[in-house]
Amino acid sequence: MNIILWITTLELLGIVTHLSIFRICKNFSYVGFSISKPLFLLLFGVITWLLHFFAPIEISKSFMGILVTIFVITSFYINRNFFSSYINSFKSNYLIILLLFFSPLIIFGVFLIIKSLDPSISHTEQPMDFAFLNAVYNSNANLPSDPWFKGESINYYYFGYWIFGRFGNMLSIPPEIAYNLSLISIPYLAFSTVSGIVIYLVVTQTPRLKQVLIPSIFASSSLVFLGNLYTPLKILEEKDLISQKVWDFVCIDGLHGSNNALTSTFFPNEFWWWFKSTRIINHFGPSCNMPGSDYTINEFPFFSFILGDLHPHVMSIPFVITFVIIAIFIVNKHKIYSFETLILLVLFGITGFGVTFINIWNITIVMLITVGISLLKIFNYQNYPKNELLVLIISLLSMSLTLLFTLIQSFESSIHGVYATNIQSDFTQEIVIWLPFLIIHFIYLIRIISMYPVGNKWRKSLFISLLFVTSPLIISLFLQSINPSINHKTITGIIFTIFSATSIFYAFAINQNYCNHKSVITLSLIGISFFLLAIPEFLFLGDIFNNRMNTIFKFYYLAWIFLSITSGICFYESTKFLRTKTDFKKTLTTSLILLPFLLGFLYLPASINSITPNSYTFSIDGFYDLKLNRPHEAKAIFFAKENIPSKEGILEAVGEWNKFGLISSNTGISNVINWPDHEKQWRKDSNEIISRINHVDTIYKTTDSNKAKQLMNQYEIKFILIGENESIKYNAESLDKFYSIASTVFSEKYNGQEIKIMKLNNE
Repeated sequence: MNIILWITTLELLGIVTHLSIFRICKNFSYVGFSISKPLFLLLFGVITWLLHFFAPIEISKSFMGILVTIFVITSFYINRNFFSSYINSFKSNYLIILLLFFSPLIIFGVFLIIKSLDPSISHTEQPMDFAFLNAVYNSNANLPSDPWFKGESINYYYFGYWIFGRFGNMLSIPPEIAYNLSLISIPYLAFSTVSGIVIYLVVTQTPRLKQVLIPSIFASSSLVFLGNLYTPLKILEEKDLISQKVWDFVCIDGLHGSNNALTSTFFPNEFWWWFKSTRIINHFGPSCNMPGSDYTINEFPFFSFILGDLHPHVMSIPFVITFVIIAIFIVNKHKIYSFETLILLVLFGITGFGVTFINIWNITIVMLITVGISLLKIFNYQNYPKNELLVLIISLLSMSLTLLFTLIQSFESSIHGVYATNIQSDFTQEIVIWLPFLIIHFIYLIRIISMYPVGNKWRKSLFISLLFVTSPLIISLFLQSINPSINHKTITGIIFTIFSATSIFYAFAINQNYCNHKSVITLSLIGISFFLLAIPEFLFLGDIFNNRMNTIFKFYYLAWIFLSITSGICFYESTKFLRTKTDFKKTLTTSLILLPFLLGFLYLPASINSITPNSYTFSIDGFYDLKLNRPHEAKAIFFAKENIPSKEGILEAVGEWNKFGLISSNTGISNVINWPDHEKQWRKDSNEIISRINHVDTIYKTTDSNKAKQLMNQYEIKFILIGENESIKYNAESLDKFYSIASTVFSEKYNGQEIKIMKLNNE
């Protein structure tokens, strides 16, 4: 019932939102339909968050229901004169809209099954994500409190949790189910938005299903299902089909050659091998047996979906694409002074704010696209009036700068500067990650170069493109390096820079000569993608890890999103071009394009094979495994949900991972401090973190009950957890003192393990 309620509500409200934005996209309403659901969620999230921020009133389920009802009634009323146009638009594009309606639902069903293979919310950083989601559920009158830092609000970009938490709360769906429905909704929403943007960019007139079906499915599948080439290499390694010299040359963690025992199955057998596919880039020095000195993360969407971490970079996928589509609408608006342009600018600001608040790293995309729109409008064949251009550019830049400073000042951060990269990536490792995208985009760029003249204004286009793409290299010359003792320079940054420069040069050249305006968008997205890949080769943001891990992680993830979109367009253009070629050239080129993608898609069945349990019962309840295998802890969690007000807090032993923060993570009820290494990433005041750790340790260790109670009162903590972690970490004598100041309100045993919740006695 929860699944049906979630998806039905989202679909219906998506239709209402589509009607609301019909006036600004009536000539290509299918694109509006593709972004209608993520756009509704963004608007819903922004409005409810602003109400919390500026007027801290109780945002109850009924209040949110009233807000949505007002939105529906207002949408129908304002657009009552456009019903006939809306229906006619649907009729003229009904096959495309049906494609955009049913294909994402199929994806939702597919990931519903995949998630049911392991619905638990207990490994990696899932407890952190679930803690934030629970905190949103608990925040009826205030902004969400940090479950691991009592008395303080969450100091992290939590807007994705806010969107899905508020939506799930409005529907009265339990957070342990809403968590998994949120995760399943990401590929569902992303599939729709990617299909919409690709359909728009591959046709110049009314699209036909036969024309757009393959490129849209190709791009969407590349985003939500494609993996890198680690899988086929792992298969070859476990079969011992390649010489040891090859593995020593490639030098990738997890691919060590014939030292491993041979396997009889086709897919890899090594435990969590699929996790290592996101740890490809590293530098081991002269020998692969040495410790790595450039540990990075090259995560991609399908890995995120099967891992099950509901992280900001994952939640932002469909919303980033929605922002890009709004930006494309602005680029292609011929009239700057118009009602539609005004609405688009408002939506641009809202979606820009949303995607940045979901994941602060997306500010890079917001700024790049803002500058890109401005330059494309300035250097345009139409020669817009200068006063109109000035108004548009000031509007765009002011929104972006306001967004940048507002959000950056709202959060503390462990980022301490920008540094030059002294350890660059080996291109052999990059090939394992990017080969499918490199080949298809190389072929597309060759075709663009051969087809379109650069025009008389090519010097201006060249200057802009070179100034833009070489900026990281130039800036890095004036920056210091964190670890100058290790120096490893490669050609990787230069290769990515050439791809980026070529794409941006032709985007501006075509834009000034109006050869094909939709190619301008495609080339711009390609240029931005390779620019994001080039940046970490020259500079990175220094954080608590003192390396470029997060810079590569976040920029590569964004590049994967954009390159998935443009790969569908490249595939369409390449197949159209090959129609006039010989059968040999068709076969050769098509094989060259498709083979790397097919190898990348091997990750899909191979990883699912690894996570499939021996026995299977369909469930998306995040507590399913907990109820089955640790029922005493499940009962403690539900007791806390029902009986402990979130403001009263609970005392838990401090630690990282391994079920530390059991109650706080699964209920959103704050404790004094937990997962301290993560808190250090979010907060600059490490002294406060250390102080809280020491206080919790003192409360549990001391035999002085008055001292323990005094410290608990300092943090306004009323409840105490004594579970597995607490019993292991502290001796029975020190725990016994709680009986003199507190009463046991919950106790449960299972398989010899006991968990207790105690409440401080009243004075």
